Amino acid sequence: MCYAGHDQTSNFVEHNKYGFFGIRLNANGLVVQAADTLEVPEDEALHWTIHGVWLGVAWLAMGYALLATKRYAKALWKCSHYLHAIIGYMVFWITVIQSAISIKKMEGIDADLHNIIGVVVFAIVPIVTFSGSATAIVGKPWFKTPEWKTHHEEKISTIGRFHRRFGYFSLFVGVLGTSSGIASW
Repeated sequence: MCYAGHDQTSNFVEHNKYGFFGIRLNANGLVVQAADTLEVPEDEALHWTIHGVWLGVAWLAMGYALLATKRYAKALWKCSHYLHAIIGYMVFWITVIQSAISIKKMEGIDADLHNIIGVVVFAIVPIVTFSGSATAIVGKPWFKTPEWKTHHEEKISTIGRFHRRFGYFSLFVGVLGTSSGIASW
C-alpha cells in the first residue's frame, strides 16, 4: 500500500512525505505490518500507471462508448456504425499493444488473477473485433440484390448475434480485468 502525508500539520496542504508499507492478516485475525515492504521503482511505477490508464480508458470509457453507439444511437445508424468500428479497433490496438509491452516487461506471465484475466482479454479481443468486421463485410457489398440478401441474411444475423453476445462478454471480462488491475495496483 502507499501513503502520503504531511509531517508538520494535519491541515489539507501539499504532502511532503510519501512511502509504501505492507500489512498482513495473521491466522489469528490480527493485522500486523509486513516485515518486507514493497518498494516499486519509479520507472516500473510509471509503466504500470501508463498501462492502467490506457487500458482503463479502453475498457471503461471506450467500452461504454461501444455499447452506447449500438444501443442508444440507433437514430444515427450510419454515423454510429462507423464510430463503433473505429472505437472497436482502438480498443483492440490499445489492448494488444499494452498487453505485449507488459508481457515483455514482466518477461512472461505470472499466475495471479489480473494476469490470467489479462491473457483471456488478450485472447478474446481479436475474436470480437474481427467478428464485427465480418458482420459488416459479409452484409455490405451484396445487399443491393434481393436474391443475395434473402440467401445470406441468416448468415449475417448469425455472425451479428455472435458479435453482439461475445461483445457483451468481452466488455464484462475487460472491465473485470481493469478492476482486478486497479485492485492489484
